[in-house]
Amino acid sequence: MSNLDLNDHGKYQVLSDASSENSMVQNDTQDQSKIVIAHRGYSAKQPENTLAAFREAANAGVKHIETDVRLTKDEVVCISHDRSLKRMYGVDTYTFDVDYERENGHFRTLREPYEPLPTLQTFLKELLKYPGVQLYIDVKPDLDIFIIQRMVDTMLDINLDLKFWEDKVIFCIWSRRFLPACDKYAPRIKICHLGFNFSYAQQYFVMHPRVIGVSIAVASLLHPSSQDFIDMVHALNKKVFAWSVNTTAAFYLSLKRDCDGVITDDPVVGKALCNGPILTRNWYWFDYKEWVLLVFGFIRVNIIYYIIRNLFL
Repeated sequence: MSNLDLNDHGKYQVLSDASSENSMVQNDTQDQSKIVIAHRGYSAKQPENTLAAFREAANAGVKHIETDVRLTKDEVVCISHDRSLKRMYGVDTYTFDVDYERENGHFRTLREPYEPLPTLQTFLKELLKYPGVQLYIDVKPDLDIFIIQRMVDTMLDINLDLKFWEDKVIFCIWSRRFLPACDKYAPRIKICHLGFNFSYAQQYFVMHPRVIGVSIAVASLLHPSSQDFIDMVHALNKKVFAWSVNTTAAFYLSLKRDCDGVITDDPVVGKALCNGPILTRNWYWFDYKEWVLLVFGFIRVNIIYYIIRNLFL
């Protein structure tokens, strides 16, 4: 019988010793070093990319938190995954059309606790309240390269020494177009490549001296060459992460491929799974529907890659 079951929100709860203290001690030598990154904060419990989601993750002991940035019309770096505010805030407008200083008071998340659209500045100030926590900033490929300069300006507004941010912030870059701006404006900030395609990652990112690792869509790990790519990255003493990992089959695949970490909506459950007996199972032990979703995800990410590679990458 499965040790995991779906709850009402489609997340997985640990229902057996996998989440217990005894189980974590027993499996301490297996995956102790796995990095669990909170996807858009603790988005399984709070509205994504809000201060509430950030605090929920940090207060749960999570040391790695991922978030997304967008640039408003008045050049404020705000925290938002979508180009539009419709899904999260119920406002049918794009972030690049928002005059943040004048309009932000009108925006509140549709879900409790009804938080305003945050900025990178508020996130960085919150980050400083939690020593040892790292913020992974996802820079989408459709953004203007100018956002890198504005991100650095925001950091320097809080602390003028860029070295201060070295161990606190990681720029997560999809497109090679942003690398020159990172080298120019943020020469001390580490970089992680986000993407779908192993060849693209190897050609443009893996050998870059400040790239600490590669974060690949978990469905891409179904590709036969994925293990060779991961072994190659490890040989360079760099890391491989998988995103977004929210089913038991996805966790199994990530750990089976020896990824160094996962990006997940529920980092507490993620930590329990990474330290649990999941690798003692065979692949067919997991719900076949989860594998079907991964197969469709594999097809989808490859289609997306070939569509956007000439537009943004």
